[in-house]
Amino acid sequence: IPRATNIVLSSKSRQLKPAPGGHTYLHGQGTVDRAAGLNATGFTYRCEFEPVGGKLVGVQTELVQ
Repeated sequence: IPRATNIVLSSKSRQLKPAPGGHTYLHGQGTVDRAAGLNATGFTYRCEFEPVGGKLVGVQTELVQ
């Protein structure tokens, strides 16, 4: 979303879960203003991290309609 502002990640929705290959998933929810003057839209996210060093290896997001 090119003009997105006010991205807020909900601390209450965060969860760590095992991922394939010994990696870790961080799941959660958030809101984003897609453009100035529009109402906030909800989204979900999943980040994948390597266990050693915590390197981010993947991110997926999906808007909640």
